[in-house]
Amino acid sequence: MSLRKRSVIICDIDNVLSHDAWRRRLIIPVELSVHRHDWARYHAYHLASAMDEANFIPEMASDMRSRYEIYFFTAMPEAYRRVRASWFIKNGKRPSPDHIYMRANDDTRSSVDVKRDMFRRLETKVDRCHISAAYDDRLDILEMYATEFGIKTIHRSLHEQGHYDN
Repeated sequence: MSLRKRSVIICDIDNVLSHDAWRRRLIIPVELSVHRHDWARYHAYHLASAMDEANFIPEMASDMRSRYEIYFFTAMPEAYRRVRASWFIKNGKRPSPDHIYMRANDDTRSSVDVKRDMFRRLETKVDRCHISAAYDDRLDILEMYATEFGIKTIHRSLHEQGHYDN
């Protein structure tokens, strides 16, 4: 018998909770970049994330805290952890740092591969049967959660500008 009292939700941040449409223009186009995965092309975009408008999922409401434990999976590099934390604080949320999974600074793999590994890390702390859903704006990531892990997925996109090239 499990002692866990709350269901676990996995949630992406950019374009799911954090309205990033206004800063998408800050990403340097691939054709102007030295390498396809040159993270410097995202630097201004990531720095500006602290100013995004928030649009939280219902499970994050204060009256739902006793029912849900939220883990945030973001492909944003670890170097921007303080920026992301300031966005949460500015918007009245203070998730535990160990509930925010970020891309390693030197990781140039696809976001699908990065989030697959984040899921596997989470499974070392949480039994899969307690994960009730995963929110993301990218259909390829949602497909991975559903087909590889059998997790209920919820497509949530604050805008429809398409996803990044990673």
